[in-house]
Amino acid sequence: MIQKSSFLEQLEEAEKYLKLNNKIAGKIVNFERIDKLDYPNEVLRECLLNCIGHRNYEIPGSTLVHIFKTSIEFLSLGGLVKGLTIEDIKLGSSSSRNPKLVSILHRLGLVEAYGSGIPRIIEFYKKQINQPEIKVAPNSFLLKIPKLNSNKNYDLVINYLNKNKTATRDDIEKVLKVKKTTAGEILKEKG
Repeated sequence: MIQKSSFLEQLEEAEKYLKLNNKIAGKIVNFERIDKLDYPNEVLRECLLNCIGHRNYEIPGSTLVHIFKTSIEFLSLGGLVKGLTIEDIKLGSSSSRNPKLVSILHRLGLVEAYGSGIPRIIEFYKKQINQPEIKVAPNSFLLKIPKLNSNKNYDLVINYLNKNKTATRDDIEKVLKVKKTTAGEILKEKG
């Protein structure tokens, strides 16, 4: 028998799972160790709460959280509420398809002001090489959060490939400002 659980229990379980997969990278700066999580906990929590508060519960199916080597993707059922665009939500516009549920989340202190989540996530990543991505289809909403503790060379190469689709060793030399041998080693390493 499948045991059903409340959205609060599901939120707690999802948070535990994400924390288990949120590694810490440490580096030494001036004899001091500085630890940094791969993903900010507040960003992960915001993503989960968006999935709960804004999903279309009339569509049967699961909310999916995919953990990849360089990112985490949150896929929720239900596209944007009619009349909103991606640009609108990036600016903080909000229109809930589940106003009672969002009100409960707000009263429980789980969400702050309406429409502030996506702008806060974007602001957090403002100075990072890789930025969060939002993709919307008629019945789904995808939010991709990049890993903070990633290899800078890898990030630069991926960004170049995203813009140009292909790259030669010469291109990689220029992008990374490295010599021929180093560029070749980096390309071999990334496969």
